[in-house]
Amino acid sequence: MPLPLRTAAGATTVAGQSGTWSAYPWIEGTLVARHALTIEQAVALGDMHGRIHAALAGHPASATATFDMTWDREQSLATLAACAEAAGRQRAARWVVEAIERQAELLAREPRRMPADFAWVPCQLAHGDFQDQQALFAPDGSIAAITDWELCRPWPRIWDLVRALAFCGLFRGPALEPYLAAYRRHVLLSPEECHAGMELWWQSRLGGAWVWYAGLVEGNPRVASLYEETARHLEEVADPAWREATKARLIRAATG
Repeated sequence: MPLPLRTAAGATTVAGQSGTWSAYPWIEGTLVARHALTIEQAVALGDMHGRIHAALAGHPASATATFDMTWDREQSLATLAACAEAAGRQRAARWVVEAIERQAELLAREPRRMPADFAWVPCQLAHGDFQDQQALFAPDGSIAAITDWELCRPWPRIWDLVRALAFCGLFRGPALEPYLAAYRRHVLLSPEECHAGMELWWQSRLGGAWVWYAGLVEGNPRVASLYEETARHLEEVADPAWREATKARLIRAATG
């Protein structure tokens, strides 16, 4: 990770009316297409993910980190209803409306899991949005830089990992095992932690409505490219066989 440049006074941040800013040296690197990691790139990214988790485990913020993720089923259902109404009003594609309705249906019938069920899950300082679109690859295939640390704070480390695997599209295809083999060079996970991480992922997929809300209610056109992926994730989560097979695959690959 590149270090920020210093001002003449030696500061690494400058505060202004628009926020607090840092300037970084230019890094030569290539961004890969979404969900297009080669096996070699998956190994490099998994190794970097493990190295970051191992390094940040020693940060003071990690020593006091506890599970603080929260969710509310009724609030999520209300948000999904608002998204469905906005989609209908805007005459969105029928499959978009159906995906939102499908998410509400799945969320309503999913066995209720409370945040307290996951209070034991190890937490530490983590990137928060680690994925293929945050990595710059050097010409030799190594990682030149990891970008976009906006969400860096204490998180369940398995959440940071499982989220990355899903966002990189690694639950489909052969790159999952190489990514996790590289990751576990630096961090060892238990089967119980992996199981909890997948359950957290199911919870977030069913209760999280950010993509629909940002695109349809807030009018952010950039997130429309995520609609199809979100709908696919919902269908995967709706399939008990897929869920169990994927969870077993993660546990085998992450624990060795």
